Amino acid sequence: MFPSAIILPYLLIKNYNSWNHSLGNPVNGRNVIILITTKGEAQEVVANIIKTLKSYSINTRIIVLTEYYDLYRYDAEILRVPADYKTKNGSKNKQRALQYYSEWLLKNNIGSNTYTLHIDDDNIPDELYIKNVMAMPFDAGQGTIRLREYKNCIISTIADFQRVTFTDALLIYANKKFKPLSVGGEGLTIRADIEAKLGWDFGPIAAEDLLMGQRIHFEGYKYGYIPGKIYIAPALNLKDFYAQRGRWIHHFFVSRKGIFNMNPTAVILFSYLYDFMWVPFVGIILWFFDFYFKFHFPLIMLIILTYELIMGVLISFYGAFQHSCKLLKIYTLLLQIPLTFFVAIPVFYYLITRKKLGETDYTIKKV
Repeated sequence: MFPSAIILPYLLIKNYNSWNHSLGNPVNGRNVIILITTKGEAQEVVANIIKTLKSYSINTRIIVLTEYYDLYRYDAEILRVPADYKTKNGSKNKQRALQYYSEWLLKNNIGSNTYTLHIDDDNIPDELYIKNVMAMPFDAGQGTIRLREYKNCIISTIADFQRVTFTDALLIYANKKFKPLSVGGEGLTIRADIEAKLGWDFGPIAAEDLLMGQRIHFEGYKYGYIPGKIYIAPALNLKDFYAQRGRWIHHFFVSRKGIFNMNPTAVILFSYLYDFMWVPFVGIILWFFDFYFKFHFPLIMLIILTYELIMGVLISFYGAFQHSCKLLKIYTLLLQIPLTFFVAIPVFYYLITRKKLGETDYTIKKV
């Protein structure tokens, strides 16, 4: 765990400004589908995303993948998942809808000249990202993230600043090496024939994006880095923040065996990232007991925990400085101690509610 934290500053320096690079001219005959996957609970948000995508004046095919009950008239093609649709492995929720889409690709003979750019119903890729999807010379890939609508909940925003930092460091580095580690749903792009072949039928509960990214690489396809940015929205309140993070942790641990069989390093990385949520908090507690109650913990333990705490501050600050709001930079400085506490809670929230997380599909409010 500790060595991973040591290399983060080096990777941030090495990768800096990579998101502004162009991959060159569009591939001749390349078609791009921008697939917005939604449950139909953020209709106006999706409508605004479509409006933004159309303002780029880039020739793409926008499809909204939604549930049968979502009757909203989006200004795009609509693919509704039938109420009685079931997958072979019993996939539910998002992976069920994506499996339906992969079968739709196969049924409609959409082949290797088409790539699908996947976004969730609160994601917006910038113009450069889409242009690079038009030009990418590999089979699949993903880029880094930035935040949009980030002034609603300060704690979740600062926590997501850390996500920005991790994608700038670890995702860019690994994807440039064509060895994916961190894979999410924001901007994941896949050649259509590969997606139709592999499918998304990972079972009732799964870290579907991470499994798909690892499977693409495991099957011998080339998975690379797409410059540009995908803008995401932090959770609007602490309830949604804990539910979201708890769900991520739960899906990862349910899927860890399948991920480990394809890429053990990815399991180690995500274990570290989830450990990182509570390790700095433990460091504060141990230092408190050491200083006030003279417990005298081993020096090496205190050094490691102190380094993790310092890294937590720096990781938050790096993410904050990728955004323009000066006030949030001040909040990031002033709220580091309470943030350390709040960010530690999702791990314990998962341990307490994991049975419930397996039975429900709570969707956070989108903006």
